[in-house]
Amino acid sequence: MFTTLKLSSSLPLGSVVSFDSQASAWGLASDASQLIGVTSGEAFEHEGSWYAAVTFAGTCFALASRAIAPEGGGIAIENGAVYVGALAGSGIVAPLAFDQPAPQAGDLVLVFLR
Repeated sequence: MFTTLKLSSSLPLGSVVSFDSQASAWGLASDASQLIGVTSGEAFEHEGSWYAAVTFAGTCFALASRAIAPEGGGIAIENGAVYVGALAGSGIVAPLAFDQPAPQAGDLVLVFLR
């Protein structure tokens, strides 16, 4: 499930976002305490504002903020990217797929958003 939303600035593909009420736009999330989404399309400019497709549920690829363990785990968020933390209600970072290198910071990783 995705929708095209106004962003606070041009954000890279896979950025984890939450709503910034002061900017009336979606910006980089710092944690999972609010509704989160992941930019699933390239940001584009329209009439002076930035927009992108944002996924809120299901599978998508998010930027990793740290190296990801092969077993994956619960989603934790910092600076608009994911890492493996305690299991929580927001979703999971998928385990490493067969014959794939371990993801490092800045790589896109498969996540399941709830």
